[in-house]
Amino acid sequence: MIILDRLRLKRTLACLIKSGGVPHHVEIVPCPGGYFTNMTDREIDPIIGEWVTTGYSASPELSMLKALSEQVEREAFRSGKRLNLKSCQTERSDGLAAFPVAFRTKLSARKQAKLRALSEALERFTWAHWWDDQCIGHHFGKVFELAFIPHTARELISHLPTPYEVREVYFVVPFAETNGYESVILMCEMSNGGFLSGGACGPVESKDETITRAAAELFRHALASKRLVEMKIAPKGFYQERLAHFAFNPRGAQAVRERLAEKGEIFVQFPELAIDEEIPHEHSGTIYVHRCLFENQPPFIGGDVERFCI
Repeated sequence: MIILDRLRLKRTLACLIKSGGVPHHVEIVPCPGGYFTNMTDREIDPIIGEWVTTGYSASPELSMLKALSEQVEREAFRSGKRLNLKSCQTERSDGLAAFPVAFRTKLSARKQAKLRALSEALERFTWAHWWDDQCIGHHFGKVFELAFIPHTARELISHLPTPYEVREVYFVVPFAETNGYESVILMCEMSNGGFLSGGACGPVESKDETITRAAAELFRHALASKRLVEMKIAPKGFYQERLAHFAFNPRGAQAVRERLAEKGEIFVQFPELAIDEEIPHEHSGTIYVHRCLFENQPPFIGGDVERFCI
């Protein structure tokens, strides 16, 4: 598998280099169970930045391929917006996903990209509605008491680089009629009372992969919060401000406790997909990009800073 990942990365890079589609800054960081790769055409933010694309995997090659695919998907969204493509006329790129075509048919790449795009749309629709509507219920448990947490996810969670001691890590699954998919939210409560989170969605038969992706996102947010404290840097931009609000502000932490204490019984219901199509772009022959978005889907990183959607 590692050899195949290496070959796919090599071929994808070769195609993108010809068309100038490779980011200027690349950072590969070892971590428990694997590697994070960060990519951007700007300077890499020392805390965390929405313009930085990230991939996590057990192999550095696959982590780099994931980050590269996400970089191309962001470029496709910006290009579509400039060209007035109807499917790209939104504030943010929720429900967008990419998959390399290397050693696959375009049909196979489309299937994988669409699965990932639908998973992200489901995750963000579910999480946003669960947080905004306290009538929506959820399953709830403590991670270290749950036997089904996969090894890699458990390694990431056991080594969270938080600025304060980890008090507890919670496993939250909002009630949702997702037809074979499941959204997972991991929440870390620190000794200062603050909270960090990471979420993911995927097919129920791929639950281990979904939980691991949520753990990787939680790990990234833990590292960002630690850097904010250690570097004594004020949060810059909405994403960092929201992260800091729930990690360090008692009001944010109390809002999370109150939401977890609510015992709602309602399930999230999903409307029809408003967007379910390929996003054409200049690198379409190398990396396929697809978007899924539900009718009236609320922006995930949007609204007031007090929404625990991050």
